[in-house]
Amino acid sequence: MNNYIINPYKLWSIKGIGNLIETISPQTYEILLNLHTSIKDIRYKTALTKNVLTYSLFEEIDIETINRCNGLCSFCPVNKNIDTRPYHLMNETLFKSIIEQLHNLDYNKIVCLFCNNEPLLDNRIYEFAEYTRSRLPFAKIIINTNGSVLTPEKFNRLILNLDLLIVDNYNDKLELNPSIKTLVKTCLFKDKYIDKVQIVLRKQNEILTSRSGQAKNRKTVKTLSSPCVYPYMQLSIRSNGEVSMCCNDALGEETLGDTNKESLKDIWYGNKFKEIRQKMLINRNLNSICKKCDSIVIPTNIR
Repeated sequence: MNNYIINPYKLWSIKGIGNLIETISPQTYEILLNLHTSIKDIRYKTALTKNVLTYSLFEEIDIETINRCNGLCSFCPVNKNIDTRPYHLMNETLFKSIIEQLHNLDYNKIVCLFCNNEPLLDNRIYEFAEYTRSRLPFAKIIINTNGSVLTPEKFNRLILNLDLLIVDNYNDKLELNPSIKTLVKTCLFKDKYIDKVQIVLRKQNEILTSRSGQAKNRKTVKTLSSPCVYPYMQLSIRSNGEVSMCCNDALGEETLGDTNKESLKDIWYGNKFKEIRQKMLINRNLNSICKKCDSIVIPTNIR
């Protein structure tokens, strides 16, 4: 059963050492985080060129069907105590329209049925996952959850239509939370789930990237020179159907399209995305949100 559980804090790596330092001195850790980001920036800025950042169709689409989370993570700009977004559920007709468009595009890449939310707070998520699987049989369907409302019954219903279920177990003592402990005891003894489930031990108060300047527990942000690949590979749809710059824009400060009025393809190849990409290749700081972001996503073909 331990094969399902990932504990990055025990890894002897930059991340593992960093989290030890973070526990002792968050201020020191943030200095090291900026240094580490600088090294990654130098390493990849020459590789992230027009040869890598193409204008092909997105490789990942994130669909947020409810814009709420019940978590208290200090690094998240939309945890339940500070979320400023008006409550919204995605219209079911809109959701199915998005999936039908993907079907017509023969889409076979990543579909995330979540973004900046806890997807299991939407009771329709099970039907949505089933519908997505039926219309996109070759896509990789992923859900990321904190597992707080995940029961064995819900797990068995959900896992049928997923390729990957990631459960972030947020616990500052790195202990399994009750609902996840129950899941491990009752469901995760079957080998057929070994490639479909990951339980990641996480802390609620870790210091991560700046989330386009929206993370509340970051005091400083390293200015980067390399472009970001998100505008070239990810389409992120909020629960109201509007398209964000990327998944880091949790508050929807930048809107590049509206799926209520435009097709996925028209948005992806539209003028707003083109302008973002052109500016990104020159300097990410030309984009209002990106200049506050220290996220570096490495394309798989240069890792």
